[in-house]
Amino acid sequence: MPFPFPLHILSMNDRSGDSPRAARRSAKGKAVDETDKPIARPAPVPPTPAARAALMRGLASHKAGDLSGAETAYREAAAAAPGWADPLVNLGAALRSQGRKPEGLDVLQRAVDIAPDNADALNNYGNALRDAGRLDEAIEAYRRGLVGKPRAPDLHENLATALLEKKEFAQAIELLGNAVKLAPDRASAWHFLAAALFSAEKWEAAIVAYGRAVALKRDNAEAWFGLGVALETTNRFDEALRALGRALVLNPNHGKALRHYSQVLVSLGDLAGGLSLIDEAVAKGGSGNDAELVRARASLLARDFTIGWPAYEARWSRVTDQKPPEFPFPRWQGEDLNGKTIVVWAEQGVGDVVNFSRVLPRLAARGARVAFVCAPEIAPVIEAGMRGVAKVMAAPAKIGRADFHVPLLSVPGLLGPPWEPGPHEVPYLKVPAGRKLPEALAQAPAGIKIGFTWAGNPKHGNDKRRSVRLERFLPLMDIPGLQWFSPQVGDAPRAQIAELGAEPLFIDLAPDLKDFGDTAAALAALDLLVSVDTAPVHLAGALARPVWVLMPFAPDWRWRLHRADTPWYPTMRLVRQPKVGDWDSVFETVRIDLLALAGKKRR
Repeated sequence: MPFPFPLHILSMNDRSGDSPRAARRSAKGKAVDETDKPIARPAPVPPTPAARAALMRGLASHKAGDLSGAETAYREAAAAAPGWADPLVNLGAALRSQGRKPEGLDVLQRAVDIAPDNADALNNYGNALRDAGRLDEAIEAYRRGLVGKPRAPDLHENLATALLEKKEFAQAIELLGNAVKLAPDRASAWHFLAAALFSAEKWEAAIVAYGRAVALKRDNAEAWFGLGVALETTNRFDEALRALGRALVLNPNHGKALRHYSQVLVSLGDLAGGLSLIDEAVAKGGSGNDAELVRARASLLARDFTIGWPAYEARWSRVTDQKPPEFPFPRWQGEDLNGKTIVVWAEQGVGDVVNFSRVLPRLAARGARVAFVCAPEIAPVIEAGMRGVAKVMAAPAKIGRADFHVPLLSVPGLLGPPWEPGPHEVPYLKVPAGRKLPEALAQAPAGIKIGFTWAGNPKHGNDKRRSVRLERFLPLMDIPGLQWFSPQVGDAPRAQIAELGAEPLFIDLAPDLKDFGDTAAALAALDLLVSVDTAPVHLAGALARPVWVLMPFAPDWRWRLHRADTPWYPTMRLVRQPKVGDWDSVFETVRIDLLALAGKKRR
């Protein structure tokens, strides 16, 4: 689907908020870094009384916020006891707190050279290495520190957050779990544990950890923000608004919280409310391109294509898994196409390719020679049925000469006047010639043949809302007169078949489906497809086959709001959740209507 739900919880490079590296204010208002902290541990045998006295003066000044005085005293202590690491550890912390980080790193390196097993020195040294961009060395320093001080929660926390930067979530979660067990009241550890759990897609556990973080530190806007996004991700929209609202009370300039607040309003159907906050969110630094995508989603849901399509172009300015290919010819911006060759290239999922491929004949009608680049598994269907497409290929390298290129989902915004689909366009695809039905489907006895799929691509940003588990469908299979067939693909969802012992209840078509040409042939032989919002529903709709789509409350923009039909596909029916997360009502409606369909057939 075209609208992603970008989620930005907490950058592990950002030491703001409740981070263990956050600067806390002293009574005199000067910053003292919590992790590069001075150590008050006396040496086992103080080198000299003068050195010890200088160290204690430095500690007193440091704690009072007098960093310049602390620096002077620490230097005096270090000069009086050259083989003593403690003054150097504290001097490095003081220098770094003054913003003199390269000097601080050098001093801390000297401290570690003198005392290679000193856990406090290694902890502060790791912080300095990390700020210098030497992440692997920082991780090694923290690990060495933990050997000498295995019950130090700050070392567990610092090592964990460094590993989070490398996306090593499992290790980070284990270490942060240790930190909160060692120090249950340490708010920063709960905060980072929540962020790590969220990054590992352990949503419910993340919500619990964020809850502990905000309970321990009620004024932490970043933790409230993280909690709000985690609640949004799990469809708990009303609770998400409360958490995000709390973040905004604490920090009215939190642009990302404001952007997510607007996004939740849109998910709840309050398009005007969501749109009213977008400009302010952008102005306050709320990830402008992500905010533009919220604007696009709300505008397209409201059928305001003049705003929606241009705003949707922000998708290319975000960090995504898909990067636009490079071509030696310019991108089409709406220029005259008569006599020109234009390369249209597919983006996003197969469902989007099927849905929007209908615009290709419109380009051909303008006199263009159209070449279409798409995934090989959908290419046979496009090639078989699409009028006006001169060439369909899987690799841009085979294109040769052309005048323009354009991504597929940018074409509607360039067609002008603002384009939207019409029922006269369907069907616009067909089954490739020579495709044979799976034997189990071809030889099925008389009866109503129902196809179903229950899961989409797990990498899709909205998949947590749109997909269900197989057991949701099983109670429908006791209806007499219905035969069930599934073109569901994907190892994870299909593993549920054996897990539930469901093999005898329906025919699994997936082993016979080599590409979407085979899927199209199977769909054409079915009487009805009942499915969550994923690629087969688009293919069934494009083939003008009957299809019921089971919709989450917060839909993709193309399905609009509060209607059971869609101009995209005249043979499609939308069965919507009446409230957030209410799949029970959806499946009860489907069951009632399938009973009526089976009864009508028996009569």
